[in-house]
Amino acid sequence: MAFYNPTKLFTNLKLPYKFLTIALVFIIPRFFMLFFMTQSSSGYINFATWETYGVAYQRPLEELLRYIPQHEYLIRHSLENDERVTEQIVDIEAKIDKGIGDLEIINDKVGKQLQFTDEGLSKRKRDHFRVENVKAEWEGLKKNYSGLTGDGSDEQHQHLVSDIRTMITHCGDTSNLILDPDLDSYYLMDTTLLILPASQDRLSDILRDGERILKDGVLTQAERQQFLINAVQLKESDLSHILSDAVAYLIEDNNFYGISPSLQKNIPPALQTYRQTMEKFIDLMTHIANSETMDPSFKEDFMSNGFKASEESFRLWDIAADELEALLVKRINHYDQIRFHTLFWALFSLMVAILLMVIIVKSILNPVRELLSVIDTVSKGDLMKQVDIQEDRHDEISELSRAFNAMINNLKNVTASREELNRTYEELKQTQGQLLQSEKLASIGQLAAGVAHEINNPVGFISNNMEMLGQYITDYSKVLRMVDNLKGAIEQENWEKSKSIVQDMAKFEEEIQLDYIINDINNLLQHNQRGIERIQKIVLDLRTFARDDKDTMDLVKIEEVIDSILSIVHNEIKYKAELKKNYGETPLIKCNSQRLGQVFINILVNAGQAIHEKGTIEVKTYTKGKFVCVDIIDSGKGIPEENLKKVFDAFFTTKPVGQGTGLGLSVSYEIVKKHGGDILVKSKEGEGTTFTVMLPVT
Repeated sequence: MAFYNPTKLFTNLKLPYKFLTIALVFIIPRFFMLFFMTQSSSGYINFATWETYGVAYQRPLEELLRYIPQHEYLIRHSLENDERVTEQIVDIEAKIDKGIGDLEIINDKVGKQLQFTDEGLSKRKRDHFRVENVKAEWEGLKKNYSGLTGDGSDEQHQHLVSDIRTMITHCGDTSNLILDPDLDSYYLMDTTLLILPASQDRLSDILRDGERILKDGVLTQAERQQFLINAVQLKESDLSHILSDAVAYLIEDNNFYGISPSLQKNIPPALQTYRQTMEKFIDLMTHIANSETMDPSFKEDFMSNGFKASEESFRLWDIAADELEALLVKRINHYDQIRFHTLFWALFSLMVAILLMVIIVKSILNPVRELLSVIDTVSKGDLMKQVDIQEDRHDEISELSRAFNAMINNLKNVTASREELNRTYEELKQTQGQLLQSEKLASIGQLAAGVAHEINNPVGFISNNMEMLGQYITDYSKVLRMVDNLKGAIEQENWEKSKSIVQDMAKFEEEIQLDYIINDINNLLQHNQRGIERIQKIVLDLRTFARDDKDTMDLVKIEEVIDSILSIVHNEIKYKAELKKNYGETPLIKCNSQRLGQVFINILVNAGQAIHEKGTIEVKTYTKGKFVCVDIIDSGKGIPEENLKKVFDAFFTTKPVGQGTGLGLSVSYEIVKKHGGDILVKSKEGEGTTFTVMLPVT
């Protein structure tokens, strides 16, 4: 019997079938198994684990809610000099201390997970509700209650209870309890986290207020109504809600992870006892409210039945919390088993996939390695190497190798053509750079006379001012010599000579108008400073425009570029046109300011040359959509319609020979296009021309 060779079979299979096998056997099962394992099972496990943290954290808080109202009751009687409660106070305080200790222990274990941290509490604006604050508040109350009044003690106890209730709320918010997805555990959560703690808090308030009211032995109409309202709230808001929740979670128990024997066994008796004590207390409150006379036993019966109802509510909470934890553990175990089975089958599928992958790799790896070797050689520049292909092989890798060999042959031809093209491109690029610089230098040459005139003007008045300053210095020196002579005469006590010198000084001061000279010196110096600054600006703008720009792009305000260019071309246009600047609010743009300057010089010089008599040139900036726009509007002779389409053509000019190269607007067009913008022209013969430069906003 011949040996079956799966490698040969896979070698001749088409690539789609090979990779389809890999996808079906390896990728799809592995992906879905791992996905469900990590996303579903682990998600449910983590969710339920967080809920167990919440139940565990709530236990010591419930213990504190159980004993702090009792402590409040005993302290109230102690402050009324009832010595019988002393031992009970010590016993209750020991239980509260134990509850605080248990709270510290559970906070160390899961407080961080439940966000009882600075960040977690601050995020929910509950910075005060920390374990250490509750402990400090309790220690202060325990230490100082003897100095409090009854109302002061009640207020501090109630404040402590309020803090603990808020911590229970925070625990529910951060432990997923409030979001439980299963109906059985959801209704248990509703009972333990919300309804029972609220009912316990209500019972505490009713007992406190009822004791005070019944102490007087007389009930007002308002107090009777309050008793009835409290009875209705206990019955409708608390007892009915707790009983309806119980019906729900007892019925839904079997619909999720199997029936829970302990839940069905433990909850009904505790619920029945709680119901009986609550109904008895509610009936008593109703009886007291409706009684025409106050029986002396009412107060004792009221407090006794109230405490029993409160104690049964805490006992029911303990049992419900135990059953909630049991349901959560059952849910965790259920999903843990799912995760185990998923992992097992994922690993099994992976082993099978690996076996198949070995077979597939053997059918693909060797020819692929050979192909990669040739590709590596070719990538290093050796185009003489080709892939060796067996004639009887017709799978995709063989076809790919044949195509690669053909590509190498084509690449040889393309490489030769590309090298020639690169040489041509570099030559064109170099020529273009030279052309740009030549056009820039041509513009500078054309403006040279005007720039020189702009510099000569301030130089002329600076020279005149310096001559005047020289004359002023001569007169001022003469005054200083007179002052020196006067000083010498005074030192020699030659009063006649001193008087004569003073008279001469007064006469000379009147002749030369010394006050005027002092003021005029300041004016002359200020004029000279402005002239020097004008010269510096012209030279700086011209030097910035003339230097080689190296294709650099910077964030600039377009108005600054325009102002720099206007200082260069000022003399070129000031005798022909009135310049108007109308700048709008524009954002920064990223551009080569020197090259854009060349664009504006070309347009402004053309505008000046188009005006034969005194006209106007307006420069306007504004934002339009995603573009910053510059309008240069002249009142010149305009452009004939037949020439409008030619103005951006290279070497097109209507100027006499020697006055233009015909490259200015062509170069400007290319510069603006390289900036990602556009340049538009509108003109009507005899009415002027408008050039619009549009540049993209950064």
